[in-house]
Amino acid sequence: VDGFRAGGLTAIGNALTMGSDSLVFDANNRSYAFKTVIVMTDGNHNTGPSPDVTVDTAVARGQTVHTITFSGGANQRLMGRVAAATQGGIHIHADDAEDLAAAFRAIARTLSVTLVE
Repeated sequence: VDGFRAGGLTAIGNALTMGSDSLVFDANNRSYAFKTVIVMTDGNHNTGPSPDVTVDTAVARGQTVHTITFSGGANQRLMGRVAAATQGGIHIHADDAEDLAAAFRAIARTLSVTLVE
């Protein structure tokens, strides 16, 4: 995080693709685990492929995408569409730190646990 700098560009589609890819291609992934991506943004997508398009890859892979927006500049409508495109995906807008914590708790309650022997 220390190496990142805010530059006014928000590539939500690229971030979604990276998250989706990591669930498939990471050497430590568990094939039996439910695959969930959480996209959190305080901005409006303005560069790279649209998340409306990149979410199709997550859908094809059977992944659920939850979205969280915070700040007045976040595109809640777009993030709502992205979450709704996946089975079980939800979108939550958080106005402050308390809402943000509640958003993650709400998403955590939707996650399944699978026990494997």
